[in-house]
Amino acid sequence: MIRVFLDTNFIVSCLKQKIPFIEEIDRALNFQYELVVVSQVLDELAKLSKSKEDKLVDRERAELGFKIIKKAGNEGKIKILSGEGRDADEALLKIMKKDDILASLDKELRKKTGCRIILIKQGSYLGLV
Repeated sequence: MIRVFLDTNFIVSCLKQKIPFIEEIDRALNFQYELVVVSQVLDELAKLSKSKEDKLVDRERAELGFKIIKKAGNEGKIKILSGEGRDADEALLKIMKKDDILASLDKELRKKTGCRIILIKQGSYLGLV
């Protein structure tokens, strides 16, 4: 089964633009897939939600993202994997395979994975590139 990995910036950006990313990914993909988050993404969301350097609204989005992922994980909608690496990007690079899909806005990470990508299009919906 094809795995779709969610990156931290993708989750936060979707929340910023009020895109229900789990439902939108389901709409955008017309094949069977498995949503996956590495544990480092949850760590980054938790860290962002407590950061004094970020705006309150950004901290709140990170906290909401954390809660959405945890709830979806508990409901079996998202698989949470323990990744290897000091941050989410490193963990994603180590765990992803060529046939996986990455949902990320990070251009460098997208280049390094060489995988298909899910992007936010026109600020309101998701599309597979």
